[in-house]
Amino acid sequence: MAAELSETARSRRSAILLVTGALGYILTFALIAQIEREPDTWVAAAFGIIPLAIGIGYFPGRDADPPRHHRRAINAAAAPRENRDSSAHARTL
Repeated sequence: MAAELSETARSRRSAILLVTGALGYILTFALIAQIEREPDTWVAAAFGIIPLAIGIGYFPGRDADPPRHHRRAINAAAAPRENRDSSAHARTL
């Protein structure tokens, strides 16, 4: 049984599926429009923009879930300033 995915991983998976499905839909109808020489088929291909836009929106931002090696630096930078200054002051005494 597969391990449970994080919310970021599920969002990324949904985004990939939506974007690739939309691109396949658009390319399919574009190919049909070229072969059949029907300009109305381009209207059907244009509807592929909707899942494409939704899929792009599902991609998590860069700060959504930072890699493990960056978390320590982020946590250190988020530490209260007085704690860092007091420990540095204690070392100089």
